[in-house]
Amino acid sequence: MKPAAKTSSRKTLRVGLMLYAGCLPAGLLVISDVLRAVNRRLGSQRFATSWLSAVPTGLHTHDGLQLQAAQDGQAADCDVVVVPGFWSESAADIDAMLHSQQPLIAQLRSLPARTAVWSYCMGVALVAASGSS
Repeated sequence: MKPAAKTSSRKTLRVGLMLYAGCLPAGLLVISDVLRAVNRRLGSQRFATSWLSAVPTGLHTHDGLQLQAAQDGQAADCDVVVVPGFWSESAADIDAMLHSQQPLIAQLRSLPARTAVWSYCMGVALVAASGSS
């Protein structure tokens, strides 16, 4: 089978990978790796990823890993923003995360209508709190 012809007329999809304190970033790391592999396989940049955060400082994930991301401003430039989940064992855990992540919720709420917001796991609670879809 002949590989698909390379074309530059296709738009690069800009995907923002959102980090926040207490998140479980494994899914975002997988998404980043898979999109990089797709770009390499196609021989063109069909996906551009950027790491985002609603706060300018380093973030500690659920397991204590410290991550640094680009400060906001780029989120509004993304076609898609992906919000990962967090560890929760009770409704109180969800309430606590919603309370502590007000800057993230506000950032998601302020995204342009053209920006798709995707999430998985308990991250859907943050997206729902922002009213994004």
